[in-house]
Amino acid sequence: MSDYLKKSDLEFVSQLNNFATKLPGYATALGLTVPETDAVQADSDLLGAVVMAVGSSRTYAQGWTSFKDLARHGGEVVLPDYPVAVNTVAMPPNVVPGIEERFRELVRRIKANAAYTVGMGEDLGIEADDSMPVITAPELKLKMEGGDIVISFKKGAAQGVKLYSKRGSETTFTFLAVDTRSPYVDNRPNLVEGVTEKREYYAFYLVDDAQVGDQSPTVSITV
Repeated sequence: MSDYLKKSDLEFVSQLNNFATKLPGYATALGLTVPETDAVQADSDLLGAVVMAVGSSRTYAQGWTSFKDLARHGGEVVLPDYPVAVNTVAMPPNVVPGIEERFRELVRRIKANAAYTVGMGEDLGIEADDSMPVITAPELKLKMEGGDIVISFKKGAAQGVKLYSKRGSETTFTFLAVDTRSPYVDNRPNLVEGVTEKREYYAFYLVDDAQVGDQSPTVSITV
């Protein structure tokens, strides 16, 4: 069965807002108190404002990047106006960290209530769409080709994979790349020239720029 929880920040904000708006209408039937429904609304207000601020900040940063590129490399007769700084509106009160886990826990309670119905869940946005494919974990396959490591995967319903690697004397895995089309070719030289090394890889699926599903099994090869 698919997960009902939306993966991307924007989709989850929309889901949480719908849930918070409609939950008071079901509170009596589900035995929920006003403080409980108010807490859901507070979570929704805070997360919505923060996600909007993140989007505005990215736009501001992109504006400066474009300005910098024009200033350095040219392409226009004159430089545009400086990017306008983000004016963050008054933010809602802070909440305790862990909004998503609180949401999941409350949904578990609601679905365990004898008064709960599928129709209620569909209205609240907490029933999974089983027509959507399940995102689990990718499977990586390695082979050597022309001195490079070729990493193959099937992306299925996902947009791609997010790869992590560890090589040679490294003690921790680090981000390697996002790839939307199999295979990915790792053509990095060995850490020490002329010395063989073990390379290990794992990956997660990527949907709407978010890392989803489970971690793949770790695979390795010696080069």
